[in-house]
Amino acid sequence: PAEFMAANMSLAMDDTDKVKILYEDCRLNKIEVLPPDVNASEYRFAPTDAKTIRYGLGGIKGSGQGAIEDI
Repeated sequence: PAEFMAANMSLAMDDTDKVKILYEDCRLNKIEVLPPDVNASEYRFAPTDAKTIRYGLGGIKGSGQGAIEDI
């Protein structure tokens, strides 16, 4: 379940309204979404286990993939 939701959230990264809907869907399905962390997050949303997703740094407004990869 987390892999599927992480993939959907990564595809919707540019649409904050869609990410909010998917985030709520995660909550309803008891999938925890961890906050972004410059030390642990990737550019895209990534599953950490079957019921947990790490918020992708690319989902933060104003962040570009090049800058995030430099971090």
